[in-house]
Amino acid sequence: MIQILIIEDEIPARKKLNRFLEALDSKTEVVAEIDTVVGAIEFLNHTHVDVIFSDIELLDGNAFEIYRRVQVSCPIIFTTAYDQFLMNAFESNGIAYLLKPFSQERFQAAWDKFLLFRNSSYKEHEQLNNLTKLIQQNFKKKVFKKRFSINTHQGIYFIDAENITFFEACESVIFAFDITGKKHLLN
Repeated sequence: MIQILIIEDEIPARKKLNRFLEALDSKTEVVAEIDTVVGAIEFLNHTHVDVIFSDIELLDGNAFEIYRRVQVSCPIIFTTAYDQFLMNAFESNGIAYLLKPFSQERFQAAWDKFLLFRNSSYKEHEQLNNLTKLIQQNFKKKVFKKRFSINTHQGIYFIDAENITFFEACESVIFAFDITGKKHLLN
């Protein structure tokens, strides 16, 4: 069940959104219809929804005040009569901008975009979790050799890793250079 919040101060616009939502193939539930900035902030501070349909100019102010004051993690489909807020919309989790009066086709395109976003974000979230686990595994405290053994015709001796300035590989043979510049053949 896809949970939806409608933030809209015009009753005919709310009715139109509900009518379009009822016509969808998806199982949806409108959990609240809110007509003020204050009401939306109060609601979003306590409730999570899957998608928000948001007008911009509300009874008590501009809807972007909501998104400045509340961390919203779901996509927002903006429904407004004003085109000057287009750029702001996409800075606030906006995935679509329906300019009133919008058609059923435009609504459906925005809904399809939401569904695409929802499906891909689930896969991306799963991939992100896997990537996070992989990074954590690779950043576990690594244990490095503290000393290396050196075989010479005089016997075996050890050189501490902190006394090695660099290694050199040459034709599958590895040499360690110590702090005095002496070259050592490693096993």
